[in-house]
Amino acid sequence: MKFHGLLAIASLLLFTQCQSSNQETTHSEPNLPGSDRDSHDCIRSAGYTWSAVKKECIRVFESGVRLNAAAGQDSTMSAFIVFGADSSQVEVFFPNQAPVPVLSRSESQTTWEDEQLTISHQAGKWVIQQGGKPIYQE
Repeated sequence: MKFHGLLAIASLLLFTQCQSSNQETTHSEPNLPGSDRDSHDCIRSAGYTWSAVKKECIRVFESGVRLNAAAGQDSTMSAFIVFGADSSQVEVFFPNQAPVPVLSRSESQTTWEDEQLTISHQAGKWVIQQGGKPIYQE
């Protein structure tokens, strides 16, 4: 009688452990490395984001030019600019901001512009201006 009781308890413990193990596996699958791909198949947790001007997943800190906040701005933030293959377009990756603006220029221009931003190369350094005021610079 004692043997059957111990056998029943052992079986119950084994069944409970198997159930618990299956539940852990099911819950952890969505958090597997690389499972956080965006609509362009870029793996966000690995630092990749879609670049419209390069037409591929990139790491902005590897492919872009880092610009630090200009005087009077939040000095803990940096922006990155990424140039297209022919340099007619540049993408601006601001911290915590989407969508990513794409600025264009013609062959005769030395600046990239849209309605709000201007990017230029001044005194050997890249500068992003908004309303004529520098907001990020190399």
